[in-house]
Amino acid sequence: MKETTELLEAITGAINSGFQAAADGKIGVEDIAFFFDDIGRWQAALKNLTFAQEAASSTAATTESAFAAAAKQMPNVSPEVAYNVTAFMKGMYCAYRLGVSQGRAQALAESENKKTTTP
Repeated sequence: MKETTELLEAITGAINSGFQAAADGKIGVEDIAFFFDDIGRWQAALKNLTFAQEAASSTAATTESAFAAAAKQMPNVSPEVAYNVTAFMKGMYCAYRLGVSQGRAQALAESENKKTTTP
């Protein structure tokens, strides 16, 4: 879940930077500085992304760990908003994870079926 965790941290880090930039009530050129550290996060997150493979092999524990790490990237976001963002992303990820694992299981079953029925 290394690459997935990096992607989640890049997303929540960018959200945190947005809240930092908006804290004074206005957005200006000077707020670009809040996003500099996000560039490195996004580069690392997208470098070797194996999202589907990690989702298919993930467990409830590794999923929880990845989202706990992501939530920690939002110290400048109110706890209520940070919780909602994390819960929303986790729900989407779990739906994706379910689809990937079910698709993988179906593909394996079809592959096995072809092996036993092919002369």
